[in-house]
This record gives sequence, structure tokens and C-alpha cells, in this order.
Amino acid sequence: MNRFIFLFMLSVCVSNAQIKNEFERKIGKEEIPESTRFKLENGFTENVKIKWFYQEDGDKKVYEAKFKYNANVYSVEFDLNGKISNVEILTSKNNIPSDVFNVIDNEIHKEFSEYRILKIQKEFIGASEDLFDVIHSSTFSSNLAIDYEIEVNVKQNKRRHLYELIFDEKGNLTSKRKINLKSTDILDY
Repeated sequence: MNRFIFLFMLSVCVSNAQIKNEFERKIGKEEIPESTRFKLENGFTENVKIKWFYQEDGDKKVYEAKFKYNANVYSVEFDLNGKISNVEILTSKNNIPSDVFNVIDNEIHKEFSEYRILKIQKEFIGASEDLFDVIHSSTFSSNLAIDYEIEVNVKQNKRRHLYELIFDEKGNLTSKRKINLKSTDILDY
């Protein structure tokens, strides 16, 4: 029985100790599949400056486009074949329904006693056409899954740490990862 309790506690510790080891580097647009660039750029009604990045996070390798459009700051991920996988829009707690943000805030308080929210992104996941509609026409299909990705600065044991927290559309915590920063990381857009 003691062995079972030990293994259970070990699994809890391991599952809570996820680390985000993200590497990101700026790349030229010529490194992106042409059809992907065309699909993204063709829908804009004004001239938009897009910054392209190659990003690795563990086994996950993606291209990421970062840009400002219609007063929003976007981060759009594509797989290495050029298929869009998600769209993130920088937002604030005021743009999250108050009942949902209350759930999120309570969840963060359960995890950390001392924290400060650094960045909130609303993430859309779904079919390619629906994701492009989010960017180009600001319409949100009901088929899209919505998450909130929140970066927090936390004080633990007299030291500061960064965490990435993912919450579902109802405010339930679905992922918690400590961010492992490298001196060459690009922190913000």
C-alpha cells in the first residue's frame, strides 16, 4: 500500500512539473511555404507587416506569424507543411467574460499565493477556414475551440518564476508549465 501511495504522489509531482522549453528564431518569409503566405496575406484589406518565426517546443516544431491588424495583435501558428493550427489574439482580462475570469482568477490563486499576470492571449483552435475568418473578418465560428493562454510572474520561495497557464472557455485550468527562459529567447512581440 505504501508503494502505491508513493507512486501516486510521484506521478502528481511529475505531472505538475511540466516545463516549457521554447526556442524561437526570426526567419525570412521565403522560408514559409508560398501557399501559406499567400493565404494569410491575401485576406488583408490593408498593408500588414508580418514577422515570421520558427519555433520549437519539445517535439513540436511550427512556423509562427506575428502581426498587428485591425487594432489587434495576432500570433498565428502553422505546421511545417504550412497548415494553420491556431490563432492567438492578445487580450486583457476586461475582454474575458467576468464570470469566466473569476473562475480563472480563483484557479490561479489556488496554484500561487503571489502572482502578477503578464500576458493574456485568446486562442482559437479549429478548421483552417474558420481560423482564417478569425483573422480576416473577425468572425468567430461556433465550431472553434477557445482557450485562454496566460503568462504569470510568480513569487515562490523568495524567487521569481514564469508560468504558462492554459484555461478552457469556461475558465478551467487545463495546463500549467513553468517557462524555462534562455538568454536568446524572444519574449514579446
